[in-house]
Amino acid sequence: MQTLSPGQNTVLERTRLVVQLDPQVGIPGGMTGVALLLDGADKAADRSAYVGDANPQGAAGAVSFDAGNGTFRVDLDRLGQEVAKVRLGMALLGGPSTGRSMADLRSVATAVSDDQGARLCAFPLDLAGRSETAMILLDLYRRHGAWRAKAVGQGFVHGLNALGRAHGLDIVEAQDGRILVRDGHSPDDPPPAGPPPGPPPAAGGERGPPPPPGTRYSGTGFCISRDGFFLTNEHVIRDGRRLIARNNRMEAGLRVAFADPVNDLALLQADRAAGEPTAFRESLRLDPGEDVVTVGYPLSGLLGSNAQVTTGTISALTGTANDSRVLQFTAPVQTGNSGGPLFDAYGLVVGIVSHKLNAEHIHRITGDIPQNVNFAVKGAVARAFLLAAGMEPPTAAPAGARQSAAEIASAARDRVVQVLVET
Repeated sequence: MQTLSPGQNTVLERTRLVVQLDPQVGIPGGMTGVALLLDGADKAADRSAYVGDANPQGAAGAVSFDAGNGTFRVDLDRLGQEVAKVRLGMALLGGPSTGRSMADLRSVATAVSDDQGARLCAFPLDLAGRSETAMILLDLYRRHGAWRAKAVGQGFVHGLNALGRAHGLDIVEAQDGRILVRDGHSPDDPPPAGPPPGPPPAAGGERGPPPPPGTRYSGTGFCISRDGFFLTNEHVIRDGRRLIARNNRMEAGLRVAFADPVNDLALLQADRAAGEPTAFRESLRLDPGEDVVTVGYPLSGLLGSNAQVTTGTISALTGTANDSRVLQFTAPVQTGNSGGPLFDAYGLVVGIVSHKLNAEHIHRITGDIPQNVNFAVKGAVARAFLLAAGMEPPTAAPAGARQSAAEIASAARDRVVQVLVET
């Protein structure tokens, strides 16, 4: 049996599974399990994709939930090809209004066994200090023709509803205690953003299947600790078997220390100490019109091996569908910029470059081609992610005069790395 840590995955040798959610301290009548059947974009097709108290069976019985003992039964062979992932988690009923949080459970053990009771893997998670009221614990997902289990540990402060909305569902608790599930999207929703500019294909096209074994590509990351920790996007390293950090001053092997697929963030640890960490802006306030600078490694092999610098402004404080986790900016980015820092005019990080608007999709709908509509995960979200991973994010207040893009790039030269990925 393999014991997983957050972000770690393992190949499943069996397809008929029993997944047990076992908190150290139970809250009778105050908690529930949840399973979501998701497509390749981590979205639920409709409300039937939810399995839990309100719908104890899904996918014609391929996934079922027994609320009495907190157990899911999953028959992976019976899932259609439209289901790329089964996401399993738990939530405290009543959300933050009850005054409780995941910390009250102390810890939770997620165990995966086959239908004969043989233990395949486990994911023990310490919940001390966790303020969330809903949590994704485990993903079961297809890769290269095989099913894998991945430990997640991503939480949501605002409970079951927030977890549902992150995947296209509206899950609410009625006054009589019933859980109601509705589709969380409508025909009037904005068109989707394009895939992140990380693994091929190039940003702006429809994201294809996972790259086959032996594929090599790259993204960007930046140092946030002298101990050798780097931050990047989760989608950059999602399929990686071998990870390397490289710039003009260093090269080091990397391992995934903590990953958050919902907010698209990953914490990587190098096999050696690093230099000066990159600081986040102390103030969380952001204003449209602020100047920003990106430093990253786009289109590796085409634009050269050195870090590339682009400039622009913050154009909006939300993403598509009013996603408050991200901001929009105009500095051009390409494939390979994913995971790089978005600096303000004082060289402080205000975001992590994540993706760009799908220009081809917009052109098909409107006949217009959008330009420089790019997105970054907000610095506040990244700081919360680091705190959840047990790290204190480095912060600083703006000091001195505003810096030129050249000055910011020079200071970032040794802190920003190319993240090389081999699947």
